[in-house]
Amino acid sequence: MTNSFIFPLQGSRFPKQVGEKAKNIHWLSKKGFHIPKTYFIPWDLQKEVLKNGGEFPPVFLGALHDVIKPDQRYAVRSSANVEDSVTQSFAGQFLSMLDLEGEEAVLKAIVDVWVSSQMDNVSLYQDHRVGENKQVKMGVILQEMVSAVFAGVVFSCNPVTGMDEIIIEAVAGSGVKIVQEGVTPERWVWKWGKWLEKPQNPQNPQMLEEQVLEIVKQTQDISKKRGHSIDAEWAFSEADLIWLQIRRITVHQEIDIFANHIPKEFLPGLIKPLVWSVNVPLVNGAWVWLLTELIGKNQLDPYRLARRFYGRAYFNMGLLGSVFKQIGLPDNALEKLMGFEAESGLGPSFRPSLKALRTLPRLIFFMLEKLRFHRKVESYLCTARMSYETIQKQALLVKNPSAVLVLLEDLYSLNQKTAYFNIITPLLMRLFHQLAKRQLAGKNIDYKKINWLEHWQDRERYDPIPHLQKLGKMIQVMDTNDRQDILSKNGNRSRPVKEFQEAFNEFMKQFGHFSDSGNDFSYPSWAERPEVVMNLIKSMVEKPIVKKEINKPGFDQEVQFNTFVLKQAVYWSCRREEISALFTFGIGLFRKLYLQIGKAFCQSGWLAEQEDIFYLEHAEITAAIQEDSTTALQSIVKQRKQQYDDFRNLVPPPIIYGNSEPEIIKDVSSSLKGIAASRGIHRGVVRVVLQHSDFYKVEPGCVLVVPYSDVSWTPLFAIAGAVLAEAGGLLSHSSIIAREYGIPAIVSVEGVTLLSDGVEVTVDGYTGNIIIHDGINEGE
Repeated sequence: MTNSFIFPLQGSRFPKQVGEKAKNIHWLSKKGFHIPKTYFIPWDLQKEVLKNGGEFPPVFLGALHDVIKPDQRYAVRSSANVEDSVTQSFAGQFLSMLDLEGEEAVLKAIVDVWVSSQMDNVSLYQDHRVGENKQVKMGVILQEMVSAVFAGVVFSCNPVTGMDEIIIEAVAGSGVKIVQEGVTPERWVWKWGKWLEKPQNPQNPQMLEEQVLEIVKQTQDISKKRGHSIDAEWAFSEADLIWLQIRRITVHQEIDIFANHIPKEFLPGLIKPLVWSVNVPLVNGAWVWLLTELIGKNQLDPYRLARRFYGRAYFNMGLLGSVFKQIGLPDNALEKLMGFEAESGLGPSFRPSLKALRTLPRLIFFMLEKLRFHRKVESYLCTARMSYETIQKQALLVKNPSAVLVLLEDLYSLNQKTAYFNIITPLLMRLFHQLAKRQLAGKNIDYKKINWLEHWQDRERYDPIPHLQKLGKMIQVMDTNDRQDILSKNGNRSRPVKEFQEAFNEFMKQFGHFSDSGNDFSYPSWAERPEVVMNLIKSMVEKPIVKKEINKPGFDQEVQFNTFVLKQAVYWSCRREEISALFTFGIGLFRKLYLQIGKAFCQSGWLAEQEDIFYLEHAEITAAIQEDSTTALQSIVKQRKQQYDDFRNLVPPPIIYGNSEPEIIKDVSSSLKGIAASRGIHRGVVRVVLQHSDFYKVEPGCVLVVPYSDVSWTPLFAIAGAVLAEAGGLLSHSSIIAREYGIPAIVSVEGVTLLSDGVEVTVDGYTGNIIIHDGINEGE
């Protein structure tokens, strides 16, 4: 064929006067992907037709006659110069005509496609997306229709959220049903080696899963070779997968993606306004400090890094994604931090791309400095303790709210430094744990059986359990009368009781700042609720701690193949606990100081209760003190209390896209699943512990259900038979302590705290499955 108006795909000449859509189909053929028989018609033909008063040139009509088969149906698609570009797709703006039969139908379709380029919608699209009206030149694609058993579309990533998942939509027969007839397709979603979604009752029985997996495989191959995300139309004939067209998923405005997988371990549950207004700039400011070290100057805003939805904390993962891009990490690696799990070896890696070379000097300096970080940690632990003790003494002396504000500024500055160390230390711990896990796997040693805190030399300074055990032994030797008298203020106390109370008071001096959360200072401390500690001691008397035999890292011959890595894993596990305890102490001082202000506000009639101070923001408190004005504080508190009551029993989604609060899940199923964190299988009755006042419910052998766990919750693990946590991962506090005490644990179990006390469950610490035997309902 020698005419200049119709070109077969297989021909040696490829016309320049066709758009990206035609070029993309040509690329598919060159790379070996199967496509239908295809012809390209350049946009010069339209000029020629207009020049001839609307008549097609005879040479073109002759060539078309040679191409069109009487028993074959065809598709006529647009391929404009502005279409399917990097910045805009013009999707849906131009016509594509399908299932055409005969030369007349094809000629009419070509004209209709040309006319569609001059419609008002095209100009409006350009004004909105491009900001200018570029002249549209319309090439045309002519394809033989495929005799499809089923057909559809595929996206190599989620086109709405940008998430790394392959979405397939399919119908029986040809894709005309999707494109023109509006039939609702069946949907398949593939992510990192597993189906997130697939039809429960397939309406296309001839569409086999292995064929859908072939679509997944080829989509991944196309996307990788193209170097960007794509969407495509495809059809399956009886024997082959055929690609009809592909296009780039064009750049869209980035949306904020919020996830609570990480923050709910640090600030779980409902967060009161004061805690939020202090912790967001405090902790997020420390993160910005760290990220600035990593990437240099940036536009990161601590207040954009996190947001509350329904009173709960979420991290802005979209914003963190921009940091990933700057340092050359793959975008989809961020999704691992959002809690998505991959089948073995099929998820994204944190391996930097070539883009990381430009930041390599800074990264090398950052890593070298952090590998010597142990010196800074040990120095800081010493100096920070003294600084905290000084503030603690001053807190006993200041009473005036204005003076308390000044002391709060000093405490805030110190806590932010500690927050920085409280970020770096767990990161280093995770790094060496990952290295240790790989090396242990090479020796066929189970990582989960290792007790990383076995050789913690400074345990008694930070761990309350040894002290609680001593207090428990003192109770064990008491007679019945003494046991009843241990909390009495009666002056005629026996010597054992006096000795116990002296020891108890010393314990409270050391650990009295513990509360339900080391990050949320709105919770009452142990010092305020000594009965909580007494219940713990009594529980430990009833069930003495018996440790099971487990491997000791780096000290028996079996694991002594790389003592540096193992010792570093042990070292940073211990330092993590110490820094965390120091941060908990500093956060506890916030409570003392703000309660002093709350007391003053109550005396002035500004608040009804001292604890109401936690329903105000720091800026509101400061303004009230400086302006000596109540600014309707009691009304604000009342409104927020009601709002938080409404939020209390909601189970928010783990990921939120955009800034609107989505619909909330209000119940959970009769079986649950989470991340298996500690080995074993245990059947027992549920005891839901949401705060310290619930500690009394824990009994020997029960299944301890918690939203998270903190240092002060550790004694409960010595009593329970298994642990279920709503938050956490393999290196969370719940996981590490459960492994230390040899009890099964499952973490990251959505909605588990809605289980009722007394429900019987089986906890499978190998698979992460939870079987509920006696039913489930929402918490009261």
